[in-house]
Amino acid sequence: MEQYDDKHQQHELVYGIGKDDINKRVTLAFRGTDVKFAAQTNWTTNLTALKKTVDIPDEIKGKVEGSDKISFHAGFHDFVFDLTFDDSDDKDKKKYDEILEDVKHVLGKYPDYKLYVTGHSLGGALSTVAAFYLSCDPDIPKPVSCINFAAPRVGDWDFFQATQALEEMGKARFLQVFADGDLVSTLPSIGYYHVGFQLKLYKSVKSKPNFLYPNKNSSWSEGVLRAWSNSVFSNFNFSYDHGDHLARLEKDKAVLEKINLNDSYADFELTGLTPKRYGQDSDSTKERSLNSEPTTGLCCGGSS
Repeated sequence: MEQYDDKHQQHELVYGIGKDDINKRVTLAFRGTDVKFAAQTNWTTNLTALKKTVDIPDEIKGKVEGSDKISFHAGFHDFVFDLTFDDSDDKDKKKYDEILEDVKHVLGKYPDYKLYVTGHSLGGALSTVAAFYLSCDPDIPKPVSCINFAAPRVGDWDFFQATQALEEMGKARFLQVFADGDLVSTLPSIGYYHVGFQLKLYKSVKSKPNFLYPNKNSSWSEGVLRAWSNSVFSNFNFSYDHGDHLARLEKDKAVLEKINLNDSYADFELTGLTPKRYGQDSDSTKERSLNSEPTTGLCCGGSS
């Protein structure tokens, strides 16, 4: 563990930064929903909160058709960008500024390491917001990889397009892991969208995991079917926890070890993204995505 911040855990998000010397990775992890914290903030019932509209970061301005703004769930955005409670001289210091400072400090010690961001439930939502902005920072090595679990949706359609632009530019990779039947991952339901690859895990030994990407060139009807398969009407459980996800990952380990996130992003047929930006040809990626080395986070080993 390189960094851990829980000084004001009753008021602020909690995060830690660790390193993996074998895979040369630095991992930023956000704490998930704490029972006491959830009772104080009532965040699960505030998933219909107003959106917060902000300017698109300079690095991707012009990449979202017809808009220079993106909108987030206000609670998730503000949790990352609220002022800190630190007794520092900088009274305007935001929590994100503190996170960015710590991440850059650790990456500065390990310049050839890549950054991974992760979290579960509430922590997954915060990891999505943070990873989006970290992938826009010119001083952070790319791509920034965000692998989270049971995360709610955090942004609108413009945010979805902005995220897809970062993916196509090779600056970001997103994988969101869900357990079938988990209600939190279906919220907020109207006007919000999941980003990146989505991996749905099933409890039944007969059901294989569902791995998909909202293809850039897919039709509206296909999008509706995907949304329905992970809709509020087909999921009714708040209770899924780390152990449940770990058990499902273990069950599907043999299948998941054949999926490589890098190669999957390079598969034009799968994503609709431009493969050359990832330095690979589209003709051979389909086979490689099923026979290459495992991507951390797709099998039982966590997301660090």
